[in-house]
Amino acid sequence: MLTAPQAETLVTDFAMRWLDLLEVEKFEWDKQLFPEFSAELRSNFTTEIDLFLRSILLEDKNVEQLLTADYTFLNEKLAKHYGIANVHGEQFRRVTLKDENRYGLLGKGAVLLHTSYGNRTSPVVRGAWVLDKLRGTRQRRRHRMW
Repeated sequence: MLTAPQAETLVTDFAMRWLDLLEVEKFEWDKQLFPEFSAELRSNFTTEIDLFLRSILLEDKNVEQLLTADYTFLNEKLAKHYGIANVHGEQFRRVTLKDENRYGLLGKGAVLLHTSYGNRTSPVVRGAWVLDKLRGTRQRRRHRMW
């Protein structure tokens, strides 16, 4: 079943929606604080996460690999952004990672981008995303009544 053309939607439809990563292309950043960031880099994050999810889901790997896989898919520009040497050209290819902080979903630029603000990171937003998307324990907002 995973080799059927319809399996592609497993990644593009289900996984990207489940992880709420379809919105990465809409992310706006503070151009004053991050002048090196670009729409092309943002697009590279989307390609990376798409190829990564395909590699896990369509190759029928253990779901634990979503969090522990020691590889990703990079082109030269994204590799330079991550500080990874010896990746040349525009073509994305599978690269084994040495930095454990880049392993799995939590090390992917699309996830880090989606769980931050345009001018800073947000451990609270990232933690809520992990609880909601990975643990299935959606956090309810508590309203205080004064």
